[in-house]
Amino acid sequence: MAHESSAPPHSSVTQSPNAGSRILRRRKHRDPLLVFLAKGLLATGVLVGTAAAILSVFQLHYDPQRNSSLPYHAWVVVTFDDSFAHGDYVAFHTDERMSEFFPIGTSFIKEVVGMPGDRVVVTGGEVIVNGDTVGELPLAKTIGKPESAFSRDLTVPQGHYWVMGTKPISYDSRYWGTISKDQVIGQGHPIF
Repeated sequence: MAHESSAPPHSSVTQSPNAGSRILRRRKHRDPLLVFLAKGLLATGVLVGTAAAILSVFQLHYDPQRNSSLPYHAWVVVTFDDSFAHGDYVAFHTDERMSEFFPIGTSFIKEVVGMPGDRVVVTGGEVIVNGDTVGELPLAKTIGKPESAFSRDLTVPQGHYWVMGTKPISYDSRYWGTISKDQVIGQGHPIF
């Protein structure tokens, strides 16, 4: 009478002839260490590349001013979106005109109040865009200059924007003029 194995045919489990009832399992095939490391490096590269691509398009920003000029403090900025309309929020880098109070390159977010072709008049302490009064000059005394120092009558040039905060204490275009498209980071969308 022949010895019959209790394992079904084509099973991955075999019985050792020397071990009695001890069961041996087939070892799983493992990749060599270099193949494993190469796969891990490739997966890490894909994750880092994806994260970098997302972060180059979407950035988180906050209002660096002690007294916030907008009703929001945290923002998502979409960097590929540089087409604006009145009332949109634009994120931009400050330049030398703002350096008395903020380092050059500080990120600001303001509301677009004047578009290319709009007429802006600052006179008698009032800011008028296309015939509508949009603000005053409450920071003139804080800055230490008379309101007349900020008087101007201009048409917003192509590639520029007149930007302001929604609160009167905002340090914005009223005090340093338009921003250029070269300063723009992207369009701001408030979080809170």
